[in-house]
Amino acid sequence: MEYTLNWLMSHDGFACPSCGRQHFGMLKECITGMNAADDMIPTLEKYGVHHPFVLCDRNTYAKAGEKGCASLREKNIPYTLHVIERDHPAPDEKLVGEAVMYWDTSCDGILVFGSGVLNDTGKILANLTGVPYILVATAPSMDGFASATSSMERAGLKISLSSRCPDAVIGDARILADAPPHMIASGIGDMLAKYVSIVEWKIAALLIGEDY
Repeated sequence: MEYTLNWLMSHDGFACPSCGRQHFGMLKECITGMNAADDMIPTLEKYGVHHPFVLCDRNTYAKAGEKGCASLREKNIPYTLHVIERDHPAPDEKLVGEAVMYWDTSCDGILVFGSGVLNDTGKILANLTGVPYILVATAPSMDGFASATSSMERAGLKISLSSRCPDAVIGDARILADAPPHMIASGIGDMLAKYVSIVEWKIAALLIGEDY
């Protein structure tokens, strides 16, 4: 059987041939390709976003956010922009608090240009506000684009917080391929590390009946 992305993302779920259970994906849409970022505005319109809160840092603004904001202006779409000015923002209380404090209540959606840290922050903000969330990925630096948790630091301890999966993830191959080499290597490392997680998952299935 061919495991296509559309099959895995089916809103009705899919019957797993391995365990027999019905599994459900939370990501509604994944747009990829050489010019995927061109679909940003149609995607915002599809999810009813007319005034996005745009979140990025200095690097991701230069990489994709600036062009994205220019596209919004060309279409006369109002937006509220917040650029994180710190060089290496950590995924902690300060960053989440910053995003919340700059949140504009007139916004009806969230548009993030970024990957790991910014995506995790965007997922928490979307969970708090309840508005649609669109992510334009800027680096393949991790494998958690479509998860419903955020890897954060709370009181100095790394934890996974329940948050919310983006409604749509846009992965423009041109942008992703132009990411810094160390961030691409980080993404490969993140995927390789999942082999350990799969073993732990299997142990949990054997010991306590966890779904596997």
